[in-house]
Amino acid sequence: MRIGLDARNLMPRMNGLGRHVYPIITHLAKLDDENEYIVIKRPEYKSKIVDKENFREVSIPCDPSSLRNCLIGFREINDLRLDIYHCLFHFLPGRIKAQRIIVTLHDLIWIDYPNLAFNDFFRQKVVEYYGKIFIKRAITKSDTIVAISEHTKEHALRRYNLSAETIHVIRNGVDLDYFNKIALSEVPEEYRKRGYIFSIGHTKPYKNVPRLIQAFKLISDEFPDIDLMVVGRGDYLIRLKNLVAEYGLEKRVIFTGYLPDEVMIPLFKNALFLAFPSLIEGFGAPLLEAMALRCPILSSNIPVIEEIGGDAYEKVNPYSTEDIAKGMRKLLSFKDYRDYLRDKGYERARLFSWEESAKKLLALYKGTAQFNREVSPQTPWTRSG
Repeated sequence: MRIGLDARNLMPRMNGLGRHVYPIITHLAKLDDENEYIVIKRPEYKSKIVDKENFREVSIPCDPSSLRNCLIGFREINDLRLDIYHCLFHFLPGRIKAQRIIVTLHDLIWIDYPNLAFNDFFRQKVVEYYGKIFIKRAITKSDTIVAISEHTKEHALRRYNLSAETIHVIRNGVDLDYFNKIALSEVPEEYRKRGYIFSIGHTKPYKNVPRLIQAFKLISDEFPDIDLMVVGRGDYLIRLKNLVAEYGLEKRVIFTGYLPDEVMIPLFKNALFLAFPSLIEGFGAPLLEAMALRCPILSSNIPVIEEIGGDAYEKVNPYSTEDIAKGMRKLLSFKDYRDYLRDKGYERARLFSWEESAKKLLALYKGTAQFNREVSPQTPWTRSG
């Protein structure tokens, strides 16, 4: 088979989606010597993802969610003459020609929670309308949907009245060896003097960072030697800094911006705990990263987080500043409890393997190939989505 992997959400600076795209491709490469793969990436991503004879990389402009791609992106992709087109994000060009079309569904936040995706009303309405058109098209026009969690699958089944046979759960994994190897690097000197609570990711509304800062304010006098470190690209950073200034916490709340893995991972490893009080998630990859690094976790008592974290984290109501503060106080006060969560989390992290995820995805491809041989052996280029 000739399989196209649309990896255009992989950025030169690794982001959350990149942490799904890159490892699933590299682990597929370790498993499969038989099929031909064409990896579609954006032109600015210069590095080679896989160096292997049956893998070829091509550059096509714009990411999968762009209007250009949704309207006319099929032109360059159809020229590749793919048996399977798999977009690793939940947008799809119209009029794709391939025997089978697969999309990976991460979440439905744009459609169901636009108010949590952006603060300003205009952008909320734009992404809601855009998502209702193009995410719906991707889901309804695909032959197979890969959901990254049971929560995401159930959400899609309810919204789109899908057949359960069309959607398969293949969860994200975590590379324990990679994280623990880089974690051996030294923490930058400026962060060695004080203990800190760790927060990572963009700071869009659904990440709930304002409530986290408010909860930190409630406990800050009790723990004067503890800081809050917010790592990530910093959406709405001015508003967050204004909130910090309002509380007089300028010296206690640290916004680092984007950090490369060789700096971020040692900081993560040495944190007192991860604070991740999201209001909604499609998966919650920082949970796995924390567990891989034996970093205790405080996170939300919402279904998708419970699916990933099990009983290996301190659960809080993400809508209650007081409950978040109570959980933070508990973790800061009891080292034995933090140590218990370190061990519990590491054992749970071992359940999430990129190798297993890639095996399931490859089995899905092979099952698709078997379906094609049985149903439509003479018409390889007539399937159009």
